[in-house]
Amino acid sequence: MGLIAAFGIAWSYANQHKTDGVSAGIISASVFFILTPSIMSGDKGPVEGFPYTYLGSRGLFVAIIFGLLSAWIFQWFINHNIQIKMPATVPPAVAKSFSALIPGAAVIAIAGCVYWLFAWTGWGNFASNQYYLRHFDLSTIYCGT
Repeated sequence: MGLIAAFGIAWSYANQHKTDGVSAGIISASVFFILTPSIMSGDKGPVEGFPYTYLGSRGLFVAIIFGLLSAWIFQWFINHNIQIKMPATVPPAVAKSFSALIPGAAVIAIAGCVYWLFAWTGWGNFASNQYYLRHFDLSTIYCGT
């Protein structure tokens, strides 16, 4: 659910702003994969994968936030002509894919910085921290009464 929402939210947002929705959706799904914690297996060779926990409804908040954020950054770059322009002889599908390279690199770099920040500070990952912050029990706060 989270992965599909990441793609769908960015696709819809980009289409509403008259930019390439498929490229925005793919970039948003890439950001979702970057911010989703991975698991490692300690067998003969290191095997890495994604837990199903954050690919479902538990990762939905990350998908919504970064789906909107990545699509906004993508459309901002495209609407301000910060993109690779191809000659007129290049087919439109190829030109669209090349125009998404600079916005995509910027969005993925920002997601990498968020991942690095959480890993460097020892907070774990964004997905698990936002989950616990949203489910903070207000009864643990002493009200003084």
